[in-house]
Amino acid sequence: MKRMKAAEGASGAKGHQQQQQSPRPAQSSNSAAKGKKDTKKAATGANKGPLGSGAPSSRAPEPAPSPAAAAPPSKRQKKKGKGAAQQPDSPAPAPASAPQPVSAAVAQLPQPPKRHVAPSQVVTATSAGKSGSMQDKLRAQLAGGKFRMLNEQLYTTSGDEAYSLMQDEGAFDDYHIGFRSQAATWPVHPLALIAQALLSSLPVNALIADFGCGDAALARTLLVAQKQLKVASFDLLSQSSYVVEAECSSVPLPGGDAGGEIVDAVVCCLSLMGTDWIRMVREAKRVLKDGGVLKIAEVTSRFTSVDEFVKLVNALGFSLSHKDDSNTHFLLLDFVKKSGADAVENVNTAAERTRKASTLLNPCIYKRR
Repeated sequence: MKRMKAAEGASGAKGHQQQQQSPRPAQSSNSAAKGKKDTKKAATGANKGPLGSGAPSSRAPEPAPSPAAAAPPSKRQKKKGKGAAQQPDSPAPAPASAPQPVSAAVAQLPQPPKRHVAPSQVVTATSAGKSGSMQDKLRAQLAGGKFRMLNEQLYTTSGDEAYSLMQDEGAFDDYHIGFRSQAATWPVHPLALIAQALLSSLPVNALIADFGCGDAALARTLLVAQKQLKVASFDLLSQSSYVVEAECSSVPLPGGDAGGEIVDAVVCCLSLMGTDWIRMVREAKRVLKDGGVLKIAEVTSRFTSVDEFVKLVNALGFSLSHKDDSNTHFLLLDFVKKSGADAVENVNTAAERTRKASTLLNPCIYKRR
């Protein structure tokens, strides 16, 4: 009995021992469940970064991360893809071509035919290379030659002949383009000095007659001033609403021995050009009020005798009131119209005075190059 009980005890102990070792399969199943849980966790946390490497285990192999769960782009890739949905390795888009300048686009449009195109006075660089540069130089030389020819004719002919000359197509433009080119080199323009003097001396609403106005620079200057001065501009040809076409020894203004004068100041700035320039001074006296001002500006080298010039103008019915010879290039003279009998010219000596006047101002002729 004791042996049977001992055997049963031993068998029970062995069975108990086997029962203690039997849970191992359950532990293995728990490990498999834990592996599945880790695999699911790894798949869920793939977006947070790559998994760390570890020692091999009995867990099931983890599936490779899908493309959607790939590592996020680096900072350099973010900069490349900033502002556009592009792959980091895709080529950058080609830069857009620069817009064509408006001036170039306008230049390509068909231009309407012009009545006259005066040659350019400025030699500009062109894309045609040496041939284009040579053409510009020849064009400038041609324009300069035209100006010198016209300038000489205006100084050596009468006012009526000058009027006919300026009616030729393009002559007026050719002359004034050349004149502006010359004036650009002067230290000071006498017309600017005259404009300042008129603004400081004339009353509000005074009327000025500009004989030989060119492009009416005086009128354009004084109209913007606040003194409300009025300017009637006259020249051999009118190309704007500012200018009245007239030969300046006979302008369409009232006045004369019987009265009716309305002009407060007459300006002759570099315009006493013809051989009979004295007729222009006589016309200034006709349209000026008594006490009106005649302002003359001329190239200093033209005067053969300043004293004789002043004496002759005084004999026409004027009195010298101011002389400005401070400028090395130009002489500015102001005359005041006399009143009554003193303003009347002696007709018996008028012809001799006209002849003498042609000797008091030399023609202003530019040297040929």
